[in-house]
Amino acid sequence: FELKRKHIEEGESGHVNISLSSFELSGSKCSDLILPSNKKIRMLEDGNGCVHIQNIHVEQPQDAQSLKHHFDTAFDNRSTAETIHKHSSRSHAVFCISITNPVTFADGKILLVDLAGT
Repeated sequence: FELKRKHIEEGESGHVNISLSSFELSGSKCSDLILPSNKKIRMLEDGNGCVHIQNIHVEQPQDAQSLKHHFDTAFDNRSTAETIHKHSSRSHAVFCISITNPVTFADGKILLVDLAGT
C-alpha cells in the first residue's frame, strides 16, 4: 500500500492492484468467508490439476486498515465447534492476497492457510 500511495503522490497512476478473497473448506463444502451469503462458490479442478475457486467474492482494499478489516471479517465467519478447546476451528481457511501490475504484467499471490484444529 505504501508503494501504491507513493506512486499516486508522484503523479503516477498507482499501477499496483491489490485484491483479496477468503474461503473455508469444511468436508466437501467450500464457503466464502468475506461474503458468507455468497452460495454460488465452487471449487473446480482444471485439466492441468490446478484448483480454481469459482464465483468467490473479491475485495480491492485501498489501504492496510481495509485489508485488516476484511481479514477480521473472514476470521469471524469461520466455522467453529466446541471441543477440548473452546473455539477450535473445524475447517481449513484460505486467505488470498493478489498483487498485480497491469503495466508490467508482474503479479504475485500470498496465500495464508489456517488448518482445522487449534
